[in-house]
Amino acid sequence: MRFDKKGLFVILLVLFVIPMAAAEVSFTQPNSLYSKGDTLTLSATMDAANTVSDYLSLKLFCGAAELELYRSPYTLQAGETKTIPLSITLDSALIGEMGGECFLRVEWDEAAHDTQTFLISKGIDVLVEVNGSVFSPGETISLSGTAIKGNSAGLEGYASVFLEPLNISFLTAVHAGAFNMVITIPGDAIPGNYVAQINAYEKDSSSQIINTGDATTFFRVRQLVRSSDIALSTVSVIPGEELTYTALLYDQSGAPATGDIGIALSDPRGTSVFRGIARAGDAQAYKLESNATPGNWKISANFGNFLVTKSFSVEEHEEALFIRDNNTISILNIGNVPYHKLVELSIGDTKEVRDISLEVGESKRYSLYAPRGEYSIQVQDGQKSTSLGVASLTGRAISVQDLEALDPGSTYFWIAFIIIVLVAIIVIAIIRRVRRPRLGNTYVAPPVSTRPMGQPIMVPKTEKVDSAVVCLKVKNIANLSGTADALAAVDKALVRARGLGAKIYLDGAYRVMVFSPALIKEDIVIQALSAASDIEATLLEYNKYHSQKIEFGISVHKGDLIAESSEGKVKFSSWGNTLPAAKNFAEYASNDIFISEFVRNKALGKIKAELVEGRNLWRLIKVIDRDRHKEFVSRFVDRQRGFKS
Repeated sequence: MRFDKKGLFVILLVLFVIPMAAAEVSFTQPNSLYSKGDTLTLSATMDAANTVSDYLSLKLFCGAAELELYRSPYTLQAGETKTIPLSITLDSALIGEMGGECFLRVEWDEAAHDTQTFLISKGIDVLVEVNGSVFSPGETISLSGTAIKGNSAGLEGYASVFLEPLNISFLTAVHAGAFNMVITIPGDAIPGNYVAQINAYEKDSSSQIINTGDATTFFRVRQLVRSSDIALSTVSVIPGEELTYTALLYDQSGAPATGDIGIALSDPRGTSVFRGIARAGDAQAYKLESNATPGNWKISANFGNFLVTKSFSVEEHEEALFIRDNNTISILNIGNVPYHKLVELSIGDTKEVRDISLEVGESKRYSLYAPRGEYSIQVQDGQKSTSLGVASLTGRAISVQDLEALDPGSTYFWIAFIIIVLVAIIVIAIIRRVRRPRLGNTYVAPPVSTRPMGQPIMVPKTEKVDSAVVCLKVKNIANLSGTADALAAVDKALVRARGLGAKIYLDGAYRVMVFSPALIKEDIVIQALSAASDIEATLLEYNKYHSQKIEFGISVHKGDLIAESSEGKVKFSSWGNTLPAAKNFAEYASNDIFISEFVRNKALGKIKAELVEGRNLWRLIKVIDRDRHKEFVSRFVDRQRGFKS
């Protein structure tokens, strides 16, 4: 194909002389960050190489979202330049939910230009402070804070506060990025931890939220006791049974509260019979003795300024305890009213009836007689029947005699009277014979003595005896010196051992009780174990109701001691390691009883015990078949025999 010169010239003129583009467009750059609702201001400049007529378009791109913000037609002549100012408000009405990293694109004719990227932020940075961390019901909380938008400008809007778990909210205005709020805690607010959630926000002209931010703070509401109460398991108690009570506290919200409550129990005469401390909400039990005074009793719960008192009645209770000691029967009134009953005493097949009248705590003793032999003994009073085992009796005939008031008309009274008279005659005759020398005999003066006149010659008798030893160590006795109740409880714990005839020695923090055949006719090991068990029960009962606890250890050991008898009295001293070992065992024990291997072997079948890990000792669990009326029996024995020192 061949071109002529004229055609080639026209082509070159078009390519190099005529401009390639007819128009150009540019515009100013936006800021790097805008908050929702801000006004975006910039300008677009159009340059026309030739006459151009087209739409000027401004588009917003945020991620995958695209929105045309501006569109308007413009016509420019060749060589003309025109600048168009653009002002766009980035509110919800225009851009909706668009935000994040964005850029703008301007288009006119075939020219297009993109701006640098910028951020459209909907966030508000919220900081809050509280004037404390713990508040009482009815107190006020001051909240203050700042709310700064993403463009660093202070918020002009609102802040709401929502309190959990009250589920209530408060609203305040925010000016120049600052806000303050005072909240009063309700008087019945639930105690515990609270969360205050603060939300700051800004709305546009159409009341749509365009910027928002959150903050959280914490505080605690104290628990305050507003009332107290005491719940009783029953309003009527039978003596010998337990009264179960629960002391209660309630806080400002009406919910149960915690705390230690003072408990006081008084009988119908107003005499205090018990004082202690109970934990609110914990059920406690107080066992009334079988001789507890009948009538209207009161129990009080005291916590600070709150005192509540309730009444309950103790019923009348008529009961006697029947005890046989060889051929003697003791009848003891263990009820709380006088005992008036016909009592039938059975000796074998023969029945004797006695009209028994006993005041509260009073007792009577009766001797049983029957032709030589063994007889089953049984007593019944119409309320209960008690078998007292088999007794070996002697006598001319079956009979029951009152030991405290022999009948002057009975054979036994006259026999006793004759014996007493004969003994008196014999004693008088001997005295006269010794004082008056015989006639016709030479009187020989007694040898001269250096001892004072009238003082007999006493030679102490010393021997080694196998004894059982109970050792009580009060480990915190120094801390109990100012606590009279605690020291009284320790002394009370020794009553059982003293009543059984034990010899008691005090050695600092130790109380040593010696059970020896020289003092006690019964099985000394079983008596010692029984006394130790009672001591433990007494001290544990005290600790149950008192805040000042008695820390103790109890041991029971068996070994040789030196017994010295003089003038009817017996003294004991250590032999070998019997006493040191008992003290060491008590030191090892912690609010329980440790017994030695010797004691355990001696009492097999009569006790329950478990081996102490790592030591050749046994922990006493219980003494089998102990008398359930031990307290009354002890009092009875003490009254009949007297305390042995």
